[in-house]
Amino acid sequence: MLKKLSPVLDKVQNDVYSINIDYGVNIVFTSNIVSSRNIATSENRTPDEQSNRHGSQYRSPVPCMPEAESPIFMPEAESPNFYAGGGGAYFNVTSGNIGNPIDSPNREEHKMLVLLKKWVIDYPKTTLAITLMLTLGLFSFLPKVKQNPSPHLLGPDHPSRVNLEYVREAFTGAKQSLLVLLEMEASGSNPNDEKTIFNSQTLQRVQNLTQAFEEITLADESDVQELQAIASEVGGEAAERLQQLAAEGLDEFSWEVVEEVKEILTTQGNLTVDWETRLDRVINRTTPIIEVTSLANTDNILSEGDELLVDPIYEDVPTTAEALNRMRNEVTGNRLFRNGLWNDDLTQTGILVELSLKDEDTDSAHQLYQRIIQLVEQEFPGSERHFVAGSPVALSTLRITVQHDTGVLMPIVSVIVMIILGLTFRMITGILVPMLVVGFAVGGTMSLMGFFEVGIGSVTSALPVFLISIGVADGIHIFSEYRSNLISGLSKSEALSKMMDRLAVPIVFTSVTTAIGFYTLSLTEVVQIRDFGVFVAVGTLIAMIYSLIFIPALLRLLPTPKNITSQGESFIDIKLDQFLGGVTQFVMKQYVAIVAVMAVLAAIGAYGLTLVEVDSNVVSFFDEDTPLVISSHKSNEFSGTDTLNLLIRSEDGAEPLKQPHHLQALEQLEAHLNQQPEVGRVTSIASLLQRIHYVMNDSDPDYDRVPQTREITNSGKTTVDGAHLAAQLLLLYENGGGDILTDVINSDYTHANMSVVLKTNSGWEQAQFVKRLRTYLAQNMPNTLHFEMGGPVAVSISITEEVVLGQLRSLAWSFGVIFLILCVVLRSIQRGIFGVLPLVFTVLINFGIMGYFGIRLEIGTAIVSGIVIGIGVDFSIHYLSRLMHELRGGVRYEQAILQTMHHSGKAIVSNAIAVALGFLALLAADFIPVRMMGWMISMTLLISAVATLMLIPALMRLLQPKFLFAHSEPNFTTLAPSQA
Repeated sequence: MLKKLSPVLDKVQNDVYSINIDYGVNIVFTSNIVSSRNIATSENRTPDEQSNRHGSQYRSPVPCMPEAESPIFMPEAESPNFYAGGGGAYFNVTSGNIGNPIDSPNREEHKMLVLLKKWVIDYPKTTLAITLMLTLGLFSFLPKVKQNPSPHLLGPDHPSRVNLEYVREAFTGAKQSLLVLLEMEASGSNPNDEKTIFNSQTLQRVQNLTQAFEEITLADESDVQELQAIASEVGGEAAERLQQLAAEGLDEFSWEVVEEVKEILTTQGNLTVDWETRLDRVINRTTPIIEVTSLANTDNILSEGDELLVDPIYEDVPTTAEALNRMRNEVTGNRLFRNGLWNDDLTQTGILVELSLKDEDTDSAHQLYQRIIQLVEQEFPGSERHFVAGSPVALSTLRITVQHDTGVLMPIVSVIVMIILGLTFRMITGILVPMLVVGFAVGGTMSLMGFFEVGIGSVTSALPVFLISIGVADGIHIFSEYRSNLISGLSKSEALSKMMDRLAVPIVFTSVTTAIGFYTLSLTEVVQIRDFGVFVAVGTLIAMIYSLIFIPALLRLLPTPKNITSQGESFIDIKLDQFLGGVTQFVMKQYVAIVAVMAVLAAIGAYGLTLVEVDSNVVSFFDEDTPLVISSHKSNEFSGTDTLNLLIRSEDGAEPLKQPHHLQALEQLEAHLNQQPEVGRVTSIASLLQRIHYVMNDSDPDYDRVPQTREITNSGKTTVDGAHLAAQLLLLYENGGGDILTDVINSDYTHANMSVVLKTNSGWEQAQFVKRLRTYLAQNMPNTLHFEMGGPVAVSISITEEVVLGQLRSLAWSFGVIFLILCVVLRSIQRGIFGVLPLVFTVLINFGIMGYFGIRLEIGTAIVSGIVIGIGVDFSIHYLSRLMHELRGGVRYEQAILQTMHHSGKAIVSNAIAVALGFLALLAADFIPVRMMGWMISMTLLISAVATLMLIPALMRLLQPKFLFAHSEPNFTTLAPSQA
């Protein structure tokens, strides 16, 4: 019979075949190597085997397929006559007839694998040369990688960002600002007591600081060089003016010349966006401060007879008790100044500094912050404690922190991974080669970021650490298999070939699923998370490509370690085998209890999910003892630094927001806001007009309000139209030199800005406040007034909402797509369900821990679930693939689990521990979201590994799914096929 088969063997000599002949002849051959196994006759078969002599394919209890085959594409039992896998094709011969090759879609994968093996093993030098040339070409974009200076987590087209820019363009006083708070030690009853802010020393210090802040300039030699560079590009008269300015040097008045240059270029039609942006930055650095507001320069609104006085609170510092007492009464009598220039116990006063700097110019913001600290602490010190807070301080601190963490974390995680590799493989090549791959993956990913002009931001700064921790996983699997093959006595080429047969397809699929898990993070409007998800996914695939090409080719050229065959299993391997064996026995005996306990834990986690709160709070990203956090807490006790701009619009007639009924509605709204615990202070056209009306009526309490529809003067003799009176009062204010009207109203009185400063930086708390406010507006405001939320608080709330929506989208897509991939990879919907259950369990536990321990869902924790799904699915694929491979050999279920634990279980545990330890390096970060990601990812990865190794076998033992018997008879001792 063998002679009759020889023509067939000659035709298929380049493939791997298992030819099963009736009556037990089973032939396996690979690349001209032919062997026979399990040649049996009916006489020495078991009764179970006898029952399968005719009409079905006989499968030996010992797997007859090549060890190199991949179990990924194993067909179900209803296709019993063939098997086509990553390592070869299966033919069935019955009654002497040779079957035809299977025309399956896996033939292409098989050809690709053969081609890949041929290149990397037979032509390693050529492979490495091509790889290195492509790598160098890719790395040419590495110098283009830059920091992302934008502090915004949402794109410029997001509605909240559009509203923010509208507010800043339509109203003055709405640019980003910081607060310098001075605080006395305790209050005092005597106006001349130095324990209140109304003492000569404090007032003098406030005046000195105010003048010094107004004169700050950040212009330096770099700005001079920038002007010279622009001059060389623009040419003509504009170039001459810039060259002259650069030669004379920059001061606080240089902005006027730069503005003239912009006018010249605009007139000529030559002003490009790039030149305008660069010239504006020089202007802003020359005069970084628009306005300073303090006791020393703020106008108070008073009256003298029929004259409205709008004058500074003081020009010369008062020194007598009488003068200090008069100032105190005048200042505290103006509610517009409350929680801005004074607090209720008169121990605090604020200096508000409005900046001209762009939000993206965090470098200049940090320089300004440092300069203000220098002025407060060194040049104008005092007995008062000082606190500096606000978004420019937070964002500049964030930038410095991210830069520090980027430089610290990479070396730490690299050392940890190298130690793990050394303990695992005890080979220098086992350390250096995977680290080379990781280096290429990190460099290649950063190069692509440079090519696409994506800067490194607060979240993407952690990208190298993630790629190091994740990218080394493929190297661990490859080296583990290669080392085992060498120890078993195979030659280098054979060891590499067998390794490629076993791991190529699983590595591709696990890498793809990991990349998908990360890519789903990009389904959000939060720019930093989106960029992070995309490029970690890209980096994962780059690491996969280098692992499958670079590592085998390099190992083909490197000498084989001399003592590799004598190493054997390490002490750790032996103990891990013993431990996993014990776990297997426990699972087989206590499978009902295990499923019950995990179901209860999942239910508890699901309830904890309902307790999770969402937040976006930059201040909370830093430790409590940092100056930023201390200053922010203190500033929130005073008035707060985050502003909600309540944009009010009306088209109800001419100058509608001068109409008394609208003004009264705004007055009512402002009074309601001032009663809310989150509100520090409110400024609007209503409160300004209320103050003017009050002082112009001799501070009569009956007139401490906006004008009514028909207004009677305090003399009781004259009746005037309320709208006309409002117009007169505002005209008096403007003629008197009042300069804050443009902060609260536009020129035609159709749009108003009500500035609401909140005493919280928490996006979640701000969102709850706005939710209540919307309800109040809907129930109490006239329908002729239209309200819209804008400003920094609206952006913060939008970030909070996008974090939630992005998390939901990410989880839905990652679970959906990965479930489909599992079904395709494992060739069964049932197996796909079993594969995804550990991920569901892990995500529920993750959110449960967050809910019960008060860990809020924010920019750091929002990406944990996607990461765990992407990595954890690898565990399911490796576990189920190996389990099905063992079951196809006809062994008992318990024995199949033991073998799966011995092979895939060890790899899963090693991989989980290695990656978890890598992520624990993030605990060294100063940035709290990065630290949070570190321990949460490490914890949930270990939970995912435990769920894979315990939940899957326990559930299978309990439910006894039919797919367990797809390729062998139910000859297990303790498991029978389901009757369902």
